[in-house]
Amino acid sequence: LRMGKLQLARAEHDAALSTFKDVLGARRALYGGSHPEVAEAIHCVGVCHAKRGEMSDAMGAYKECYAKRTALLGADHPDVGVTLNSIGAIQASAGRRDRALSIYDDALRIKKEALGDDHIEISRTLVNQGSVLAKTGRYSEAMAKYTEALRVRQECLGTRHPAVADVHSNIGNIHMRRCAFGEAAVRFDMALTIYRSKLAEDHPKVTGTLRTIERVKRDEQLCV
Repeated sequence: LRMGKLQLARAEHDAALSTFKDVLGARRALYGGSHPEVAEAIHCVGVCHAKRGEMSDAMGAYKECYAKRTALLGADHPDVGVTLNSIGAIQASAGRRDRALSIYDDALRIKKEALGDDHIEISRTLVNQGSVLAKTGRYSEAMAKYTEALRVRQECLGTRHPAVADVHSNIGNIHMRRCAFGEAAVRFDMALTIYRSKLAEDHPKVTGTLRTIERVKRDEQLCV
């Protein structure tokens, strides 16, 4: 799977999907249909479909993976929590936010029971919860999720990792929605500093954050 994950990180989604399907075929031939490594490959296929915007195919893969992982590993295994997190993301993308939040709650409970409160996997679900809460206007709840995710990521990854910058950007977006532009600018500046220390100047996260900072300056004059 390593090659496929590298391709996925490079946004080479077509190549990654082909690689993961090859891995899935090989694992099915080796292990049969019921094996944790088969479920892992199915999950990766689902991730590729989601990245390509093929949400129906992604959901099908995630549901198949969920069924296999639950049967093979038990309902409270952290890998089941990972798959639930992915299913929640599909629900959220389809606008089924209450359903997504319910699934995220289950995923977070499983992960915390299995991994503790400070594992990097916890932060992924916290960020997803924050995103859905922000879209429903529940900004205080979203901020609490992002703040906890930031703490976990800083403890696990250090303060200058791009994944930490992502959460600073999420918090900045909450401040923007509240028209707290000074606080938003601080967070986006923090994110930009981290991105620039780790990524090329033409990386989408650098250029996107620069555009967001300009938008903060414009919107400050418009927000009432």
